[in-house]
Amino acid sequence: MTRLRPLRVAVLGNSVPLLVVPTRSHRDEGTYVERLEVLLAEADLPATITNSSRLFELIHEGARRFPRDVAPLQADVLIVNYGILELQPNVLPTSINRHLSRATPGGRGLRRLWHRVAVPRLWPVARSWQRWASARAGQRTWRLRPEHFVAELADLVRIARNSKVLVLVLDVHEPGPKLEHFMPGTRERWVRFQTVVRDYITTLDDPGVRLLEVSAVVEDLGEVELGDGLHLSATAHARVAEIISKEITAHGAG
Repeated sequence: MTRLRPLRVAVLGNSVPLLVVPTRSHRDEGTYVERLEVLLAEADLPATITNSSRLFELIHEGARRFPRDVAPLQADVLIVNYGILELQPNVLPTSINRHLSRATPGGRGLRRLWHRVAVPRLWPVARSWQRWASARAGQRTWRLRPEHFVAELADLVRIARNSKVLVLVLDVHEPGPKLEHFMPGTRERWVRFQTVVRDYITTLDDPGVRLLEVSAVVEDLGEVELGDGLHLSATAHARVAEIISKEITAHGAG
């Protein structure tokens, strides 16, 4: 059937769909979101892709934004990309970690002084505490427990499927050595997350909900594709874009 309009694709996730690490070496490199638009055009399936992801966002925060930021797009395809943050130990509360670890505009007065002088001194101390506490916490604390994560994912999928949207859930890639260094035990947590997400998708048994394996891409390319232990390299992003493009074109997007 001939499409009368471009395909509409929405992406909802954390910083993984937003960043390339290490920084791209030229403009043609990019995230899987950028690459996907090119691949779909080459497959004669032009698409409008809206990336509604946010830095350091957890799935329940994205789910709350969905009715306002994503539902009005009336997407044909929804890509969901969460998990790598939720599985981390919450020994350094999320709000504090979020504040200290990400860049903040300069501002003025005391705000500028805080971010230019205090934060660079506090973050190494906080990170040392996080490493020490993570090694002792085991699986007693999470940014979002696996069962809660799946419940939020299920609600998001249910709402999207009410409109017959094709939902592509990206699994969580194995954390790299740097993340494991600063949060000992992260790999063990990752295994548990992978299990509960796979079980949910399998039990759901809905052909309109697919689990795509970003983890397989990273495993194939090797740990070098996770420079900071969390975000994907340009090469990994390109591979993920290929997987998503093939899934969308095979589905027919209609």
